[in-house]
Amino acid sequence: MSSSSSSSAPVQPSQLLSQIISSILTLSSNEPKSQNATISHLGAYASSRLHDLLTKSLFVSIKSLSSKHQLSALFSSSSYHSQIAQFQSQEVYEMWDEFVKFMFMGAYYVNREEYRIGSLCLTKALERFCDKIWDREAHKAIMLKDLLMEVVALCVRYAKMGDMQHTTTSSGQRSGVSAHSAGAASKDCNNALATVLMTLRNKTGRDRADKSISKKVVMLPIINYQFLIYFRIDNINMCETILIQIDGTNLFYPFQLEDYSTADQVTFDYYAGRVKLFTSEYAEASERLMRAFTRTPRRATQNKKLILRNLICVNLMMGRYPPKNLLAKYNMQYYEQLVRACATGNLKTLFAELDKHQSLWMKNGTYLLLERTKIIAYRNFLRRVCKVISSGDWRFELDKFRVAFKVVGLDMDENEVEGIVSNLIYQGYISGYISHAHQKLVTAKSFATAFPKIQNQYKKLI
Repeated sequence: MSSSSSSSAPVQPSQLLSQIISSILTLSSNEPKSQNATISHLGAYASSRLHDLLTKSLFVSIKSLSSKHQLSALFSSSSYHSQIAQFQSQEVYEMWDEFVKFMFMGAYYVNREEYRIGSLCLTKALERFCDKIWDREAHKAIMLKDLLMEVVALCVRYAKMGDMQHTTTSSGQRSGVSAHSAGAASKDCNNALATVLMTLRNKTGRDRADKSISKKVVMLPIINYQFLIYFRIDNINMCETILIQIDGTNLFYPFQLEDYSTADQVTFDYYAGRVKLFTSEYAEASERLMRAFTRTPRRATQNKKLILRNLICVNLMMGRYPPKNLLAKYNMQYYEQLVRACATGNLKTLFAELDKHQSLWMKNGTYLLLERTKIIAYRNFLRRVCKVISSGDWRFELDKFRVAFKVVGLDMDENEVEGIVSNLIYQGYISGYISHAHQKLVTAKSFATAFPKIQNQYKKLI
């Protein structure tokens, strides 16, 4: 049975604006007067109503406007001015005025599919909300946490669409512009949003209110959105800075990480795992990504697949190879040959697979991570070579390694071979040293010691 609201025609923008102002008036007159006061039912209803009007009804209602002139007329009409005259103070009016106007502008341009301008307007709305409304006392601002997070979600969604549209427009209209320049220009919306999110997190972090009304109830979701945006703009250093701050200071106090929703915790582990993967902290990356994977519901197949892309990369670096049935379950069979090549040291197949699926893995953001698996393949390849040429003497001529590389189609000189072997020794994949005088690799006197298990390199970090 359909509801009456679903069958009725969308409310007109002028009526919607009146309803928004009415909700703000109700909310401002029903704010708790002290930190110990509870939010009244009327205030809670007004905040919920405002949330629905600004983030849902607005994007439907705004479709009836055909020009920017009509949008401007809404805020210059006599009905609008008669309503705002009811505000008890100029301060309350100024708090909400610009935020509401930018929300209307953002919705207007989004409806016209001008996503870049729409995104920047929505980000401006978030900035005004952060500075004028959220920065107030916690016992007043906390009523609007759901509205805040919905506005953040809208900004994140349309920042991506705005930059994608701008990239397409730039590549289509600007002849002679390099791909690098177009790529830099295409991050304007996300860069602007990153700045506002940082301000929002800082203002939220300064709150010292009691847990029951603390703004920090939204701290973890804000951080997760920051991670998302920083990955979009390829600023992994800022993600690392956030993790350092979390480790060094309790950003969540009076909350603990476990106090937040499972979805927020899983998202945090996913991004933290990706950051640790990029900084080569494989043990912690594996732990976080595995926790995110196991805590993600089975029905969320796409999310599990997203986590698995990165989990495969980190586990390959630790000598752990995903079984075929796992890859088949998530329709990721394109990893099979690469995994087998890495495990057996089949360099020719490994390089061929990296080239074959390069565009897919670059799209997924894992190509450079999979490139790192070459070091594991080199280790496994040289281990096989040493087993073949070993005659009880644990000194191996580097020239024989060069010949072996040539047999599998890799034409290297002695300096390149020495570089690979030195790197393997430095990273702990080979236990030994290079005798430069004799151009030989000298290893420990057993294969188990000369080529220690890859997992052992990270046990001290787990």
